[in-house]
Amino acid sequence: MAKYPRGAEWRRWELHIHTPGTLKNDNFTGANIDDKWCNYFSSIKDYIDIINPEKIIAVIAITDYLSIDNYLKVKSNFIDGHLPDTIKLVLPNVELRISPITGSETPINIHCIFSPEIDSELESRFFGKLKFPFGATSYSATRSELVRFGRDFNSDQSLNENEARKIAAEQFIVNYGDLKKLFDEDRELRDKTIIIVSNKSGDGASGLRNHCDYFIQDNNGSRSQLQATRRSLYKLSDAIFSSNNNDIKHFVGGGVDCKDEVIRTCGSLKPCFHGSDAHENSKVFEPDGKRYCWIKADPTFDGLLQAINEPIDRVYIGESPDVLGRVKLNKTKYISELSIDTIEGKDDATNIWFKDNKIPINYELVAIIGNKGSGKSALSDIIGMCADAEHSKDFLFLNTNKFIKKGFAERFCANIQFTSGTKTEIRPLSYVIKPTDTPKVQYLPQHYFETVCNEIGRVEFFRKEIEKVVFQYISEDKRLKKNTFDELIDYKKECIDSEIATIKMQLELIKLKAV
Repeated sequence: MAKYPRGAEWRRWELHIHTPGTLKNDNFTGANIDDKWCNYFSSIKDYIDIINPEKIIAVIAITDYLSIDNYLKVKSNFIDGHLPDTIKLVLPNVELRISPITGSETPINIHCIFSPEIDSELESRFFGKLKFPFGATSYSATRSELVRFGRDFNSDQSLNENEARKIAAEQFIVNYGDLKKLFDEDRELRDKTIIIVSNKSGDGASGLRNHCDYFIQDNNGSRSQLQATRRSLYKLSDAIFSSNNNDIKHFVGGGVDCKDEVIRTCGSLKPCFHGSDAHENSKVFEPDGKRYCWIKADPTFDGLLQAINEPIDRVYIGESPDVLGRVKLNKTKYISELSIDTIEGKDDATNIWFKDNKIPINYELVAIIGNKGSGKSALSDIIGMCADAEHSKDFLFLNTNKFIKKGFAERFCANIQFTSGTKTEIRPLSYVIKPTDTPKVQYLPQHYFETVCNEIGRVEFFRKEIEKVVFQYISEDKRLKKNTFDELIDYKKECIDSEIATIKMQLELIKLKAV
């Protein structure tokens, strides 16, 4: 069977979720670490509901402080098929605490989401390059160095590795300049990294704005220096972790500042992402207020990059994007798949036009692109034929002499499936649509479109086609039991004429009384 992608779809992405064994605030349930992991994977499976799109998670970014150990554990379960099939990608998310300090005396949280392609290289290329000075020693963020730092900081060489790493994670603060330099010197690593800064007032970049108030704006420019640092953090970052509506609007240029101003101060327009930040089982995939993160992209690292490049159209924070709500309420009006196959017993190895093709159809705009003769009209004609569309005499592909007269049309069949699950009957491509058949779609074949546009005398026909489409989108209650656009217009006109006549009569009565 030939397989085709559906194109970019709205999916839930969980880009900030912790696991058992996280180096800070491990509140997952279980008598021991193995028990915690067992309960954790159960929580993931229990949450996902394939019937409810809001409960289907496509991508997860496993988050921890200065470590990808827990990501690697989840990734191995993903590869072994121990995660729900709806999860298509697992990403490593390394959470860092970065200086300078915010007004709440808390380091800023900044996240680095890496392409899984380089996860085996991060220990040397990333963690090994991060440095933190303590006393006369400089420690890196590799696993062994974090253990050494934790033991030295606590003056206790008997600490087990896990406890030592937790202590080190609490104390290890990355300098902004060092992080920028690391990525400047390793551009390939930077291209495989998505940097996201938190924008909370406590541990996020906006805390620097609050912190500016603690400084007097003197000749040394203390206040402006912190503002410059805040802007530098935004410019370093690709996206923002925030579900605040003002932030969501601001960073795409829809707030008080226009797009040009956001680009000037932040380097680019940026999407706001959000995650559950789960540190306990009850929070897995469930952020407060159902502020889910939806991304319209393929479930790949490149898909996430695409969302960053188009933040307005490809990211939504909330219970569900509007388009999914429309589809949910109108399942019989959205085509989900086109199937084209060879009719059994009519196979011809020398002329295989179609063979077990199932083509998924996106819910939003679908553009068929290709060179002349590559099959664009074939696909649209076949959909029109399956859906009893009008103007079948103008079908470009299905009516060609080569396809009809040589008998090719009789060898193949097709049908379409709607989102509701309803399928049309399987028909040979030689099927002739009957005048009594009710159209399930409005289809304007290219030849018909050219005809009505080129012939002035047929402009009226084109207007009628537009009216049919408009009438389809009028809700049943507003159609007032009328069957066509013309009937509805005539009825509305009669009502208006009647109302005008009544008003005229009332005015005449008023005039008579005045006399």
